[in-house]
Amino acid sequence: LQRDQRLMMSYPYPSVRGGKEHGRGAAWWEHSGRNGSSQGQYKGWEHGDGAYGQARGKGWSNASSAAALPNEFSIHSASVEQVWPQVTFLASYSYATKSNGAAKDVLSPAWNSRRLREDFTMPFDLCLDRSLARLQLEDGGFNLDHEFVAALGLAQPGAALEHAESENAGVVAALYALKTIGTYKPDCLGGLQNIWSRAEELCCQRLGKTSNELWTCLDTLEDDELPGVDALRKDFRSEARWSFFELWIRLFPDDVRQSLSGSIWCPRFFVVDLASAPWSPYDIEKEFPIICKHGCLFVGQPGDALKPMDVMRQGYQLEAGLVENFWLEEDHLLTELRLNGARVFYSAAPDAVESFMCNGEPLEPSEEGDYKHAAYQLDCSFAGKSSDAMCNVWKAEWPAVGPEHFVEVKKTTHLNGMPGKFKKLKFWLQAALVGCGAVVVATTEGSQDQDYVTKLQRFTIGDLAASLDTNRIWATLSAMLQYVLRETCSTGDGGEGAWMLHITKAHGFGAPVRLGLQRGWSSSGNIEIEARIDAMFDDMLQAV
Repeated sequence: LQRDQRLMMSYPYPSVRGGKEHGRGAAWWEHSGRNGSSQGQYKGWEHGDGAYGQARGKGWSNASSAAALPNEFSIHSASVEQVWPQVTFLASYSYATKSNGAAKDVLSPAWNSRRLREDFTMPFDLCLDRSLARLQLEDGGFNLDHEFVAALGLAQPGAALEHAESENAGVVAALYALKTIGTYKPDCLGGLQNIWSRAEELCCQRLGKTSNELWTCLDTLEDDELPGVDALRKDFRSEARWSFFELWIRLFPDDVRQSLSGSIWCPRFFVVDLASAPWSPYDIEKEFPIICKHGCLFVGQPGDALKPMDVMRQGYQLEAGLVENFWLEEDHLLTELRLNGARVFYSAAPDAVESFMCNGEPLEPSEEGDYKHAAYQLDCSFAGKSSDAMCNVWKAEWPAVGPEHFVEVKKTTHLNGMPGKFKKLKFWLQAALVGCGAVVVATTEGSQDQDYVTKLQRFTIGDLAASLDTNRIWATLSAMLQYVLRETCSTGDGGEGAWMLHITKAHGFGAPVRLGLQRGWSSSGNIEIEARIDAMFDDMLQAV
């Protein structure tokens, strides 16, 4: 690890498995190869003469060998010239306990508490019916504790646990159970019907509401008097939002901060979605809000328009089983990607750190509200995303845990056929964009009801890349990024203002991906984000 907390990497990334890095709990993994190599069980794709992503071999599309329009990109249109992406780890940070009601504390380097478990019982049950039946109390409620939020498979379990000591904790837990069932299992078949009825009866009695009134509150989450509604909104409302750019710029090294023009600031999943799109066997219809300001592109996080599916919930339930201190927010790794002149900044949030690199239990502030007992000193304070909340940045001099010690956790039904190949491609992209040491994949193939994890596999980046035409993937991504930059920032007025990026693709492997850019949004949210970005650059200039 380097003192400046930055690690320069170029593909192919070295394997960090084997020896001490493997950890004491290595025995419970089914490895993709011996000692982390790409040899042994992992043989690549089952058919085809070329790697997945190459425009040759069996089963490939008969699409034309070149995209027809400048805004079309396909597996056939990428340059064959060698592309060497540079992934630079800039800084890590984690959110600590709020020091008071109006401030949020950020620790950099991250205080790593989300560790990968070394023991795990197989098969692991991800069935919502059986999990809730085991935990429901005689009165129809539940204990609002770690076991309960793990069984629900919440995206932000910490929000629910903040109500664990409240007088309405039992009602909040029952409301969470009802909302989870209504979202992911709306047909309410089998054992869930009894669980639903008992929890509903408890809530109606405690809140003095009829069944219809209760479900109106749960469906809309607009009643501010509903116990725990603030937490429920975080877990069940998917609204468009923007990354914490104001924090990023304060964590950038000085040389990065002084050279930002022409860069793209975005969520990591935006890069993954863009890069994987030409290799998808499915149809795609996505859009991302963009703001062009001060020569930079800022990409928003659109609300999730996908229909909630239980497999999504099961992924979080699996994560809760594999990761200690799962209720804490993930550590963030601020990263820069350089690709043929394009510069992209994103804050990745891998699921866990290897247990032997973990700091220990969550760090609490002292009675004075500081973190000096862990060698953190207050670096700066500034207004957060909302004007009524302050953000305190606490920094320490010790080196950050590098991205090669982080692990991504994935759950899927299987890794077979074309869908399995595409999943592996996305797993590789997500890990390669950070330099994670491993991706742990759990599959339910072979279980009677598809709710039991029957197999765990651990892949390194090299394992996943072994059968990919990685150069073609990087080259296609580079062309897409250059197109977006060219169509926005290179316009006559510098592209200043709001844009909407549309990503579309027809069903079928090999169909071209079309990028469409248009000025403006249908939402009024651009006013707030433009003001935030202007204030961010003003603060930077004043600091200089």
